[in-house]
Amino acid sequence: MLTGDIEEGPAFSQLVTARHVIEKTGQIAIDGKVLLRANTLDGDSRLVKTEPKDWTFHLSDAAVDAAVLPWLPSREKFLFKAIPEKMVATDEVLQANHVGAGDEIFLTGLFASHAGSVSNLPIIRIGNIALMPEVRVKVREFGMIDAYLVEMRSIGGHSGSPVFVHIGGTR
Repeated sequence: MLTGDIEEGPAFSQLVTARHVIEKTGQIAIDGKVLLRANTLDGDSRLVKTEPKDWTFHLSDAAVDAAVLPWLPSREKFLFKAIPEKMVATDEVLQANHVGAGDEIFLTGLFASHAGSVSNLPIIRIGNIALMPEVRVKVREFGMIDAYLVEMRSIGGHSGSPVFVHIGGTR
């Protein structure tokens, strides 16, 4: 996920994904690199090499499964869309829009076994919020975390994909 207000002249631009994806990729890669495959304007793609140390994790809470990489791809070379910072769901935005269990959500990601042979072929999965993070949930890798439990009607492999909630016209 690329975030930042790049349409309005970026103060920053960054890739955001799941921490465990970056950590595991860096561990299993022969050269220790984390590769990003970015679509190019000519319909092809290009591999961009990063190091696990280039990614930033939450500084004070190791249970936050997020990784951030400062990166602004060239609009003359790459095909991409950014998610403006104003679309990021803060606690205030969720409360103001009464987001909760049952609300429709969707994510964009890659179907791991059919990601595209030449370039990335993004897919969309839909689902619903099953449980808001009212109490912390224990997970194997991170211990107790605040978790949004969702039912996506999908197979695994979408860690780090952006999830959007459909706010709708009537709430």
